[in-house]
Amino acid sequence: MQQNKQRQKLFKQLDDIYQKTNYNGAYGIVTDQEILHVHAMGYSDFDRKNPFTTTTKTCIGSLTKQFTATALLMLAAEHKIDLTATLAEFYPTYVHVKDITLLQMIHMSSGIPNYTDIIYDESLKKARAQGLSEAEAHYLATKELDDNSSTWAEIIDLLNGQPLAFQPGEKFSYSNTNYGLLGEIISRISGKSFGDYFQETIFTPLQMNHTSTTSLDSQAVSYRWVDGKRRRFETGCLDSADGGMVSTVADMLKWMQAILNQQLLSPTDWDRTFTLWHNPYGFGWMALDDWYYHGGEYLGFYAEIFLHRETKVGKIMLYNLEAESDFDQLSMDECSAWRSELVRVLQTH
Repeated sequence: MQQNKQRQKLFKQLDDIYQKTNYNGAYGIVTDQEILHVHAMGYSDFDRKNPFTTTTKTCIGSLTKQFTATALLMLAAEHKIDLTATLAEFYPTYVHVKDITLLQMIHMSSGIPNYTDIIYDESLKKARAQGLSEAEAHYLATKELDDNSSTWAEIIDLLNGQPLAFQPGEKFSYSNTNYGLLGEIISRISGKSFGDYFQETIFTPLQMNHTSTTSLDSQAVSYRWVDGKRRRFETGCLDSADGGMVSTVADMLKWMQAILNQQLLSPTDWDRTFTLWHNPYGFGWMALDDWYYHGGEYLGFYAEIFLHRETKVGKIMLYNLEAESDFDQLSMDECSAWRSELVRVLQTH
């Protein structure tokens, strides 16, 4: 009884934090055994006044990388792929392939430049040349990045004109290119699109019935604050393995429970998932204090996932409008303290 009261007090505190910082989206807390709390506020579409709910399909951005990494471990467990193989086996036209292993790509230590940064920076330069405000320039550059329809073969050509950021395996540098190419490799190995492979091996077994691999399936539209005004982004058209997935809070709770209960992979492979190279990056996870974490951002869509393996508790946040700058750091600080208190309460009972 006392623990339930403490939990309910905690969840009210969390709801209050998000209410005062104008959170716009849904979130949930789950253990390996039960859903502790779910809540939603705001709109999935401000213009139509459609409410954002825990079953609203919305883009999860780079949280997609967790699914890509899990799929690779599943293929490796079936001896269909060797994660120590070099990229040369799959992309011989890339000039640096002989130096880079799939494992280095998974751990973001390949040194391959981030293709999205290259395209975005060029677009931003053009936008700034128009004499726009900095916020407006970033808004237009983001839209132009999403409109870019380059194939992976064309992206490889682009990368061939770029040096590696460092010697492969030497250190960490976040690059979407790694996971975009890994998704294409999953398709080659499995003989089906990476989306179909995810559906067959992850989404269907976990009954993640409202999860898919293209942003076009999003019910929510996204927004960004530009010079104090809320600007619309629509749903975008991303469908790559570095950030194209769409899901719901309800489905992502199932994903966290699957991890906490060590489904889909062996316990050894789940331990491997959370083994971080150069101490920030594992198989789609980073460390944040004593939690594992990953964030996602695509257009104006945001996603954050937190997992405390020792306590077997997780938290998911999906939202389609970031907090205004005055509230952003306040929310982060209060939520960090809140997560610590949640662990304390769960561990003392």
